Amino acid sequence: NPTVMARWCAGGATMREVVARVCERIDVPLFVQLRGPDRRAFLEQAAPLLSLSPRVRLKLPATVEGLAATSTLARDGHDVLVTAMGSAGS
Repeated sequence: NPTVMARWCAGGATMREVVARVCERIDVPLFVQLRGPDRRAFLEQAAPLLSLSPRVRLKLPATVEGLAATSTLARDGHDVLVTAMGSAGS
């Protein structure tokens, strides 16, 4: 999730570098949550991560923009996990 990724990148590593390192050490799918905020940004974030390893899977929020990006990615043959969004006040 973004909080964990921020901690792992605190030393100056990029998300792409962290994901590449993790993919070298695992033999299972790695779900990486994208931050958006819109369809274009989700797709721009997705491309370099997907090129790292066939283990990379994407996780997007169940927002209008997240679902639009999910549709495009799924149509291109990528596995995408959609995660519910909520807040304590709702």
